[in-house]
Amino acid sequence: MPVWSDEDRMIADSADALFAALGGRARLRGGGGGALDRLLAEGWGGLLLDEDRGGLGFGLRGAVVALEAAGRNLAPEPLAGLAVAAQVLDRPDREPRTLPAFAVPDGGGWRTGAVPGLAQAGALAVFCAQDAALRLLPRDAPGLVVDPFATVDGGSSGTAWFPADAGTVLATGAQALALADAARATLRLLAAAELAGLSAAALRLTVDHVETRRQFGAALSSHQVIQHRLADAHVQAMAAQALVYEAVRAFDGGARDAGARAAYRRAARAARLATREAIQFHGGIGFTDDCDIGLFFKRAMALTAALDALDPDPDLTETAHD
Repeated sequence: MPVWSDEDRMIADSADALFAALGGRARLRGGGGGALDRLLAEGWGGLLLDEDRGGLGFGLRGAVVALEAAGRNLAPEPLAGLAVAAQVLDRPDREPRTLPAFAVPDGGGWRTGAVPGLAQAGALAVFCAQDAALRLLPRDAPGLVVDPFATVDGGSSGTAWFPADAGTVLATGAQALALADAARATLRLLAAAELAGLSAAALRLTVDHVETRRQFGAALSSHQVIQHRLADAHVQAMAAQALVYEAVRAFDGGARDAGARAAYRRAARAARLATREAIQFHGGIGFTDDCDIGLFFKRAMALTAALDALDPDPDLTETAHD
C-alpha cells in the first residue's frame, strides 16, 4: 500500500472508529437510522474544505483516506457526494444534506442522472451542461419531482426532474462548467478510494475464510489454484489503491481528469474481481446477508452502478462491461 503519514493513519483510525460506533457492517442488516445526522454533526460532510470554511481540513488526500475507511466498513451514506457538494457550495452547513447531480434536458425541464443517497438528500446541486449553469434545488423546490429507490446495499439512489426555471442559479458559463468538471473528477476519485478500501477488506475476510475452512481434511488455502487466484485479486486491489494515490498527487495538474477516470476504472475492476472471487470461495452462503462477504458483493455492485449512471456522459458506462 502507499506510504501513509501519521496524519493519514490518524484520519483512518478516526474514520474506522466512527463507523464502528455507528454499528459497523451489522447496521446494514438492522438499519442505520441517524447515522447520516451524526456524520454531518461531526463535520464529515466537510472532508474537502479547510477549517476556516467550516470543514475538517483533511484536504483531498485525507478525504481519500476517509473514503477508503468508508469502503472497508461498507458505509451506505453518500459521503463522497456530500463532501463534493459542500465543496461546491463552499461551506458544509449551507444545505448540509446537499448532493451533486448532473442533468440533461427532458420534457421542457431537466432530468438528473442517478443520485446516490437521493432518499436522504435535503437539496441538490445540479449541473446543467447544455445551458452551462449550476442550480441549487431544496427538496421542497416548486416543481421538483424526486424518484428515489432502495439499492441492494442498504442505501438509495434515484433520479429527479425539475422545470427549466426551477432552483437558484449559483454559477453560469465557464465558472459552472469548471465546477462541474472538478466535481465529476472528485466524485470519481473518491468512489475509487471507497472501492479500493472495499476490495482490500473483502480479500482479508476471504483469506481468513480459506485459512480456517477445511474440506477433505485440508484447509482451502492449501490449494495452489486458490492461492493463485487470491494473489491475483490482491495484486489488482493493491494496484488500484496505488493508482488512487497517484491520481491524488496529479489532481492539481493537467492529468486531473485522466487520473481520476483511470483510478475509478482500475478500482471498479479490482472490486468486482475481489468480490466475485470472495463469493466463489465462500460458496452459496456468500450470497446471503448472514455472511458479511455478501454485503461486500452488493456494495461493490451498488457503488459501480451509481457512478456509472451518475453522469449522463456515456464514457462513464465503460466500466460496466470490463
